[in-house]
Amino acid sequence: MREDRLAAVLWDDEPVAEPAAAVPEARSPDRGAHRGAGRTSRGSWRRRVAVVVALVLLVGGGGLLVDHRREATLAARLAATDGLSVDLARPLVTAWRTTGRSVVAAGPGGSLVVRSGEGLAGVDAATGARTFALPGSCVAATGTGVARTTVREGTGPLVCRREDEDPFPGGAPEDRSQDALGDVPLTVHDPATGTLLRTVRLPAREGWWASGDRLVGVGRGADGHRVVTAADLTTGATVWRWRTPSAASPSSWLSARRLDTRTLVLEVGGETTVVDLEDGREVDEDLDAERPRGTPLALPDGTTATTVVTARGLRPSVVVHDADGRERLRLAGDLLVPEVDDGSAPGLLLVQGGRADEGVRAVDATTGEVRWRASARAGQAVLVQGTVLAGTRDGLVALDAADGRTLWSARDERGVESWGFVTDGRRVLRVDARLEGRRLVARDVRSGREAWATALEAAPEALLQRRADGTVLLSVDDEVRRLVPPA
Repeated sequence: MREDRLAAVLWDDEPVAEPAAAVPEARSPDRGAHRGAGRTSRGSWRRRVAVVVALVLLVGGGGLLVDHRREATLAARLAATDGLSVDLARPLVTAWRTTGRSVVAAGPGGSLVVRSGEGLAGVDAATGARTFALPGSCVAATGTGVARTTVREGTGPLVCRREDEDPFPGGAPEDRSQDALGDVPLTVHDPATGTLLRTVRLPAREGWWASGDRLVGVGRGADGHRVVTAADLTTGATVWRWRTPSAASPSSWLSARRLDTRTLVLEVGGETTVVDLEDGREVDEDLDAERPRGTPLALPDGTTATTVVTARGLRPSVVVHDADGRERLRLAGDLLVPEVDDGSAPGLLLVQGGRADEGVRAVDATTGEVRWRASARAGQAVLVQGTVLAGTRDGLVALDAADGRTLWSARDERGVESWGFVTDGRRVLRVDARLEGRRLVARDVRSGREAWATALEAAPEALLQRRADGTVLLSVDDEVRRLVPPA
């Protein structure tokens, strides 16, 4: 339609040549006059072409101007967005590789803590060189040692149990009372160098974990009573010991979880007890009262969204509080906090659960109105360019933040597993899992169009992780690699 209108305008504006003067028939033609007429005709066509070019440039230039403004707006938004990866415009290359299954944490002094089949190891983040190795079952004191898609920055001491150490180095005692339990030697190490700081012996033959500055172990006496013992990580000294009021059956199990930064919930034989993590005192707590779980999500209008649960871990709800602390909304389910949010869908809450089979739903944080629902249940989410990228058990799905329609998806085949994805705000990078092999693929966030792909080794598992500085880490085939843009 635009071309038709332009054609009409051009023909209407076409210059009209003056009629030629009458020439006597007997007179020979004037060659100069013919040359002038030719110049007039050629000039008309040149002017016509010039007008066409000018109009085309005007129309196209307007589009280019709009694209330039759109790109400038996107660039400014992404420049102010946390959690983005390095630039993914070109295929990433391997800066270094080392043996390992995942990165557990980023330690001090530019080091990474890597988990392998043998234990934990320290790796120089710049060069990939191994700095130490700790065999055995090991954890970082600030977490459980489980790998996350976003690498935890900073770690407390590293704690290990050597599987080959004898819990009774002096021989098994005849008296197996609560004070003669089989102690487990737990070694505490500096997270930067791996240097042994101290050895703590705890009755922890049924389990142990690090929680803040406490090292907690669970054991069982000869009389069947469970004993929970806490030691100070910085000194190794025993701080407190808690003993079940009655003996538990041999088949029973003890569950322990932190209620908050100061209290620990212990469940054994159907009985629940809350103890103070600092001194081991039993605390009278209402186990049906709600408490916040996870990190609160600050919204643009000054409100805050938080997941709350009871001490028993039941009935999770998402609560939105106004700036003055008053409750505005309450929604059934868990809050799905995007790892990256560029602000392109302000006031949108992602909630999942509420029912066992319920996937993600988008809720207006002001009114509580459900804008859309999706069947996918996500373990990882990102919100960029008005697009919700949701990592599910089956792969990756891109949903339009406005209406929830599926823009594109990348599905993995059964029998192979791939976790994690990263984004630079324009493209999203993940490992596509196929039975015949794997590919590291970068796709456009909105369209899903492949920007580039790199073949990987066939392996049963793959994990993509990102550090706070945007570094991309790939774990595949028992190898951890740092990926960087090409020089």
